[in-house]
Amino acid sequence: MDLVFCTDENYVMPLGVLISTIDKYNINSEICFNIVSENLSDLSKAKLKSCISNSKSTITFLEIDTNSIKHFPIRENDHVSLATYFRLLLPELFPQKDKIFYLDCDLICLDSLADVWETDIENYSAAAVLDCHASDLRILNRLLLPIDIFYYNAGIMLINLKWWREKNVSEKAIDFINKNPDKCIYHDQDALNVILKNTIKSLPIRFNLQARFYKKPSEFFISASYFNEIANAKVNPALIHYSNYIKPWHKECLNPMKNIWRYFFKKSIFKKEPYREKYSGTKKIKYNLRGLLWNLKLIKNKNEYINLGNEKIENEILKNLR
Repeated sequence: MDLVFCTDENYVMPLGVLISTIDKYNINSEICFNIVSENLSDLSKAKLKSCISNSKSTITFLEIDTNSIKHFPIRENDHVSLATYFRLLLPELFPQKDKIFYLDCDLICLDSLADVWETDIENYSAAAVLDCHASDLRILNRLLLPIDIFYYNAGIMLINLKWWREKNVSEKAIDFINKNPDKCIYHDQDALNVILKNTIKSLPIRFNLQARFYKKPSEFFISASYFNEIANAKVNPALIHYSNYIKPWHKECLNPMKNIWRYFFKKSIFKKEPYREKYSGTKKIKYNLRGLLWNLKLIKNKNEYINLGNEKIENEILKNLR
């Protein structure tokens, strides 16, 4: 399996935790971990190498030239960096490969990825999982997409590089972002959904279980026909995607599956690193004040995942891990 990750120094620790879980649950697979970055330090590279124990697997590092994307929109409150756009350059980075399996760094792996890798995409641009906003008219209208198609999450993608090169996907996506920076709220994911519409093959939701799927079904932006699949994916996830603004390595995280990520973090070489703080300054004061008022029962808990059975699901998964 050729896996590819796009990162920078800020995401080395989350990426290392992810790699260690992929290594654990794909022990019988021969994997090439391809790390795409700009100016990653030798220390960070060494740490990532140490996350792999499978003797059949390898890790390679590719330096990227960001000149063509350095002006792409990254807004003040975005939880991504310029690295999110690196995947648009994958066809030129891997000119000899026909396909590659791209994964975001804010994931955790709990099962084999062989089924995804072996998915037939010869006649598709890619294979991906429906986004939690798959049928959100606000997104479809913003991107001028037909209301009868689905919006996909780009957090994991089995990419047909041959198709992308033949159809000039990268060039078209970069051109779309250049001409429509205000439309690309979700960065290259928006551009790819426009350029690749009607050519993406759907993967099971358990391979990209996003944070919103832990909310009430009444708050989903996806057809009710997927509710049973979502429910089954929650108790048997292959890839949990911590797609919230606040990640499980932040002290303030409320994601209902944060302790699964932290379980593997505590077993990793990064375990001595402190959890980070997402908020600072005035935002930190407001956050701490809300916590104090909630502890005093003066306000209601604003945790949108509470009392939805998620704690039981998390505990059951954790019990099976131990």
